[in-house]
Amino acid sequence: MTSVAYESQQQAYARFKEIFKSQPELVQSISASSLPSSFLIKLSDQSVRGAITTKLESQTGVNAVQAPARNFVMVDVGEEVESLVKAVNCPRLFPRASP
Repeated sequence: MTSVAYESQQQAYARFKEIFKSQPELVQSISASSLPSSFLIKLSDQSVRGAITTKLESQTGVNAVQAPARNFVMVDVGEEVESLVKAVNCPRLFPRASP
């Protein structure tokens, strides 16, 4: 992995509004609470995408895993994200979590 970033519901909503700014009716029909919090994972090695996706899908607190691009994985999370951090081996995000 080259990077892992957490995206809150508010951040997801801001990104959604920017992407769909030409469709105001759509933007008005969605609220921040309609969108999930997510981890955005950028992969340095595309060959591990399948293995990472499979491992993340089985983690507590993960609602969905999407791989919209070859070097990018988006993980929609619920409230229990520490198991996700352990799965992606990123203790720097939550120092109490150990891999």
